[in-house]
Amino acid sequence: MAEPGAVAAGGLPQSGRCAMNQGDLTCQAVEATSKQPVVVAGVAAKLQVTLDNLSGGPVGLAGKPSASTLTLYLPRFYPAKAAADMKVTVPDGWSCTPTAGPMPALVLTYTGASGTLGDGQSLLVTIVTAQVVDR
Repeated sequence: MAEPGAVAAGGLPQSGRCAMNQGDLTCQAVEATSKQPVVVAGVAAKLQVTLDNLSGGPVGLAGKPSASTLTLYLPRFYPAKAAADMKVTVPDGWSCTPTAGPMPALVLTYTGASGTLGDGQSLLVTIVTAQVVDR
């Protein structure tokens, strides 16, 4: 995240796992109560998405005007309207903006002064009222 860019996270593959490994940055999404990567159609869920820095060193975070971003692309079973309706809690120093279009997403933007995410540190994003549409 030293430069603005997007990292895809989300999508529950057939195996039920929801994880991403981008080098030594890992991302995992689970339902908050069960701690499992499972959601049920038609039932609102509280999801926790965690990005862990396991790189062995700090990851740079750019402040304004070229702020670092992290884009969480939503699985296909969340339509664009669902993204707009999600209530998202982000850590201090971050903001969240839902995007519509063919690939709905939640764009996290670093709003703090330039800094780092230290080795072993995590970002925790909580998504409340994430509801899968039964197709």
